[in-house]
Amino acid sequence: MGEDHRDIETASQRLQTALGQIHPDLQKQGVFTPATWAALNRQLDLEGWTFWRPNAGILYPAVHELTERHLAAGKTIRPFEALEQKGHRCTQCGEREWLTPDRELLGLNRRDRQQQSPWGRLAEKRRAWAKGGEHLCALCTAKRLWPSLFTETVEQHLDMDIRRFVVSTHALALSTTLWKHRNETRRSPGQLSSVERLKQRLTLVEAEPTVLPRKLARELPHQSDDMKYIARHLPSALEMLKDDAAIQGVDAEALERDISSVFQPRETYYALIQMDGDRMGAWFAGNEEAYTLRYQDTWHTQIQAQMDRVARKNRALHDYMETRRPPSPGRHGALSSALNHFSLHLARYVVEECVKGKLIYAGGDDVLALVAVDDLFDAMQLLRLAYSGLAPDPAMGLDAHVGPLLEGSRAHQDKLLLKDGFGLLHGRLMRLMGHRATASMGAVVAHHQAPLARVLRELREAEAGAKAAGRDRFCLRVLKRGGGAEQLTAPWWPLGEHRTPRMDKATLTLMGRLRDELAYTDFSRGAIYRAQLWFEGLTDHPQDKHDPRWRAQMAGALAQQFTRQAGSPELAREIVEFVCDTIDPEHPRTAIGQFLAVSEFFARPERSRHEKEALA
Repeated sequence: MGEDHRDIETASQRLQTALGQIHPDLQKQGVFTPATWAALNRQLDLEGWTFWRPNAGILYPAVHELTERHLAAGKTIRPFEALEQKGHRCTQCGEREWLTPDRELLGLNRRDRQQQSPWGRLAEKRRAWAKGGEHLCALCTAKRLWPSLFTETVEQHLDMDIRRFVVSTHALALSTTLWKHRNETRRSPGQLSSVERLKQRLTLVEAEPTVLPRKLARELPHQSDDMKYIARHLPSALEMLKDDAAIQGVDAEALERDISSVFQPRETYYALIQMDGDRMGAWFAGNEEAYTLRYQDTWHTQIQAQMDRVARKNRALHDYMETRRPPSPGRHGALSSALNHFSLHLARYVVEECVKGKLIYAGGDDVLALVAVDDLFDAMQLLRLAYSGLAPDPAMGLDAHVGPLLEGSRAHQDKLLLKDGFGLLHGRLMRLMGHRATASMGAVVAHHQAPLARVLRELREAEAGAKAAGRDRFCLRVLKRGGGAEQLTAPWWPLGEHRTPRMDKATLTLMGRLRDELAYTDFSRGAIYRAQLWFEGLTDHPQDKHDPRWRAQMAGALAQQFTRQAGSPELAREIVEFVCDTIDPEHPRTAIGQFLAVSEFFARPERSRHEKEALA
């Protein structure tokens, strides 16, 4: 396409025709909005020199819109037919029939399948490939076997001993306990003998070494040989006992007693995090006013002042300055760069260096990660800050992992520095999304024996719940072993002028304060249960949160319960005010109860941090 005006006019007409075939309104949207097209489709001269000359680049938004529409249509049409599935389904996904050399076996019951199919024999020989009772489809089989096949291929090419790198849910749960007991210099002689006895009993199990979170693995060289062996083999040993309680030569009850003598209490919960950027389609499309800037807003303030004086005498310039800047290759390149920096560098640093976790997936604005329960609050806040490039407030207690990016900051430093949409890590200065870009997150805390398929389903529902509640929020669910559940959906923090985050008032920071006060002071956790029982006598209507009398009654009652249990009455009043003003729930009494219950769960002894770490 040429650069002269006639070529642009012809190309624009063809694009409008193509967009009109999808929907007539598209001919007058985006760059073809009458006011925008009138401002961009003409040359603008100022005092004898050319300020603006249209070229083919002004049609980029229309080409992008047309491409997006065709891709969306291709996904919707789905020009293929589903394969017919017969017999019993895969025990992993429940969607496809399981692999078998004889299709007559597909209709057999579970016991007969186990006896007659190759899966029963495989479960006896290769437990890493199939557990007892499992029958997998082709896709799930490929996923299960791929790590082993990959490592075997690498071993052949490199002539080295290569092991699979898999962090199990049980290892994540135990990492909290192992981290708390990493300082064995304080152990008494009796405790040291318990460690030796546990190590000896674990050698009888002959369990394979377990991959631990990187942060915990870095501490192992500082431990004794016995503790190194226990940390590496205890998670897999417990997995073996769970699958087959009768292991030859191993007394399961004696092993459990030895474990309890060394690690008491023992953590059995882990956390999953799923984060997704908000309105990414609108950010890339640039067809909504909230996600675009006027041309004059992209200029330096000194240039704006000069151009304002000229625009008073030039109507065409005034119209151009007021026009919303349409998307361009530069805009998309900047967005892609910011998302790549976050997913390739910062997400892994946060999950595996700052906290005890394992990054499962990070691509663009999406993150899926396993995290130890005691690090969950920090992991959630760090990921959210890193996504937007926001400097943390000192009240958040994240100084050990992240700090503000200030003028004169050293290029090489030990922690991540963030500020105003930029990050500095290991000498790399990175553009990030900025405070106007938000993200929603789902987080689920579950018992390590809970079915992973159910936990993932709850995780997806939690993330969807955070977005449905208004975006820029998190939804935290606690799935208890006994079947109960607690949930809190809340914004990350209140917003100030120009929608600037008030990070000194972050939700997870306030929850952390309540957690630490319950865990490390004389404040009894019983106050939470008594307060929830007392709440039943109060109304729970949407208008209650705006009623000063209701709020005073709720705050006074909660403060009284806190005071009776050696807690802080000021913290009780702050919680009530925060929930009513910042979370702004539909049912305020229920939301206050959820805030208290979820915070109390993280204050229990098995997952509370060392007192010096928490109160530092």
